[in-house]
Amino acid sequence: QVQATTRVAYGPWSSPVMLSTAGGDAWDPQVALGSDSTATVVWSRADGNNERVQATTRAPNGSWSSPVTLSEAGADARNPQLAVGSNGAATAVWRGWDGSSDRIQASSRPAKGVWSAPATLSTVSGDVYDPQLAVDPEGMVTAVWSWWNVDHGQVQTASRPPGGTWSRPKTLSSCCDDAQSPRVAAGPDGRATALWRATQYGLNGHMVAATRTPDGSWSAPIVVSEVSLRAYGAQVAAGSDGTVAAVWERRDGADDRAQAVVLVPVPEDGRRKR
Repeated sequence: QVQATTRVAYGPWSSPVMLSTAGGDAWDPQVALGSDSTATVVWSRADGNNERVQATTRAPNGSWSSPVTLSEAGADARNPQLAVGSNGAATAVWRGWDGSSDRIQASSRPAKGVWSAPATLSTVSGDVYDPQLAVDPEGMVTAVWSWWNVDHGQVQTASRPPGGTWSRPKTLSSCCDDAQSPRVAAGPDGRATALWRATQYGLNGHMVAATRTPDGSWSAPIVVSEVSLRAYGAQVAAGSDGTVAAVWERRDGADDRAQAVVLVPVPEDGRRKR
């Protein structure tokens, strides 16, 4: 079962509260907070026939709502991810089975609203996996995932502006790379950064990044780690000033080492601050 405990500032933790309903195993909980401290939790739960994605919310100083099922009936759904914007709107993404392959699906809920019917983000045949999600201060939501394209993985993305609809998926990774394990961070003004692990022609896996500018266009992918050393386990984060930090592990002989790069935005006048 999925349980939760809460704590007010400087206060003790509450007793655990059961969020998922009895009668089926539940796992993979994800939690996010809105700016008003409204909490949202999503998870996967077996309903006796299929795995379903469910969600619940808790208003500040309130109680948890009854679980709502987000994914479609009669189809498996797993690996949910969750993001809540500064306006309180929540978005969940997950892998959903369409009868022949997994697809990336999403549902959204405006602040104090109800969850939408699921939308399918990935549009081509072939399994997809490892969905990730980020939302920027303006409410732009960006999803990334891996797509198995015949004999190698590729990283794709889709985005949704506040109050709008999801864009068509776009492939970010190079055609010859085996790309997987994407991560995404959203900064101010519609900027987003995707980071993933890529392997080409049997070389060691390396970290690759692409950036979306405020006009919605994505840059070409660039290698940000040392190509000669195996890298994995990437994470990426964006600050409110647009600074982006990426970290990962790399194999250095007999040891695993942590590495990082930082991207500092250039002001409009072209002069970096000290």
